[in-house]
Amino acid sequence: MKKVTSLILTGSALMLGLSQAATVTVSSTAPIVDGADIANNNGAVDAGGDLGHIWSNRPLQGQTFTTGNNVGGYLLNAVTLQNLNNTVTSSPVFEVTVGSISGSVLTQIGSTETGVSGNYAPLDYITFDFATPLSLGANTTYGFLWDTGSLGFVTVNNLDGSTYGGGTAISSGSGGVADLNNVLDRNLDRVFHVDLTAIPEPSTGILGLAALAMTLRRRRS
Repeated sequence: MKKVTSLILTGSALMLGLSQAATVTVSSTAPIVDGADIANNNGAVDAGGDLGHIWSNRPLQGQTFTTGNNVGGYLLNAVTLQNLNNTVTSSPVFEVTVGSISGSVLTQIGSTETGVSGNYAPLDYITFDFATPLSLGANTTYGFLWDTGSLGFVTVNNLDGSTYGGGTAISSGSGGVADLNNVLDRNLDRVFHVDLTAIPEPSTGILGLAALAMTLRRRRS
């Protein structure tokens, strides 16, 4: 009964656009890149306050990325950024918004999710694992924006904007409030990881859906 209630509440939250509870994990090692994942692990510098600091008095920070050509599309399970030089022990609260990108406009998909982070130290990887994976199309540019309601961190970046060819670092808004109609291209790349699962094409039928369900179950465990 509890599981059924949880599913109903999650569905209602999606319809109303309410914030949901995500899981935030911290690791000293980068996430493994496998399957349909997209990542850039090349970077070591601070881009500067409004270009790369996730703090309550700064713009939201993030990265755009372009999905592959899987006809069935993808599920976005989690996004990761690397912390450059902050030591935080006070359980900061993070929010992440995801959407498709056209020019300087981000059109949000799903709901903005919220998660409480554990402690982190310089060079740790912070992963925001969505409570509800988001459905993405093929061959489409998406972006995520990461915000904090309190303490945050300085992202690790590469100032060569061509390091990752499928997207770029972005910022939006000010004082922790996004402006989704004015997303700024920062002409650099974050160190980031996007955890994607390819959705089987409809022709693969029940076996394909079962395999997808098993993959997601293994991730959650």
